[in-house]
Amino acid sequence: METWEQLLVGAAAILILLWFWPSARKSVKESPKGTREDWLGVIKPIGLVIAFVVFLILIARG
Repeated sequence: METWEQLLVGAAAILILLWFWPSARKSVKESPKGTREDWLGVIKPIGLVIAFVVFLILIARG
């Protein structure tokens, strides 16, 4: 990629970040806080997927 293209993409990325920043900040401030049960509901499936992938790797190694 040429230098001018990289500069153009970088400028576009900064512009997009500046455009979405106020609404993203407001959404984070006004979002409901997660409880312990909510976080466990997220962590359990992720942990199961990680354990399954490790299990598959161990089986593949023989």
